[in-house]
Amino acid sequence: MKPRHAAALALVGWYLMMPPITYENDVAKLERTAPLSQWIHIGHRIFQSKRDCEIRRKEDDAETRKNPNSPVNPDRPFETLPNMVCISTDDPRLKGN
Repeated sequence: MKPRHAAALALVGWYLMMPPITYENDVAKLERTAPLSQWIHIGHRIFQSKRDCEIRRKEDDAETRKNPNSPVNPDRPFETLPNMVCISTDDPRLKGN
């Protein structure tokens, strides 16, 4: 691998994200089909590796399931394993149109 390729790979991080939430008649709904550029970046943290992101995703899910009123996700009850995904910071879908 050329040094410049290694340097580029080192700059890639991972976001923990979930679909946006909309409300209709005071009922919250996840917009799973929304473009990735509209998804919510959970915790505003960049993980160094996909593995680190996945570990955090599973920890948050376990905590939410164990205690739904946990301070981990007090305002987002939808932050559970099936709704959260780890996305590379250089994923072109994040840029939108």
